[in-house]
Amino acid sequence: MTEQPPEHVPPKKKTGLIIALVVAGVLMLCCCVSGILAAIAIPTFTATQANAKARACFANQRSIEGAVQEYWADAGEKMPLTKVEQLAEPIDVGGGKSLGPYLDEVPACPADGVYSLDEGRVTCSVHGSYADSSDSEDEQTD
Repeated sequence: MTEQPPEHVPPKKKTGLIIALVVAGVLMLCCCVSGILAAIAIPTFTATQANAKARACFANQRSIEGAVQEYWADAGEKMPLTKVEQLAEPIDVGGGKSLGPYLDEVPACPADGVYSLDEGRVTCSVHGSYADSSDSEDEQTD
């Protein structure tokens, strides 16, 4: 008669298998938790970064508008300015006189927007005007 192998696995092999399954389960749980945290954190980080760029753009607009006001005060009237770049170089007002420069360098929008002037009001091609944003309302109540 031939001997048949035992039907049950020795206890040592069962213990190793259980440990391997527990470790695999814990690793899967860690991966799931990491994925959930990343799904929460990445959109928050992106929104925070966009908000910071908008606030920096609005601060640049205020600086440019301050330079426009200073120019108008020196010129004695609201002389036309068509480009922001004019504020970073001396402006010829005739009679051999020049005013400025009122900006050391032209600020750049952090989102690669372009600033434009319209009667002293600065707008950005990406963020619009700070006067139209909710930031200006927040600062007026402070």
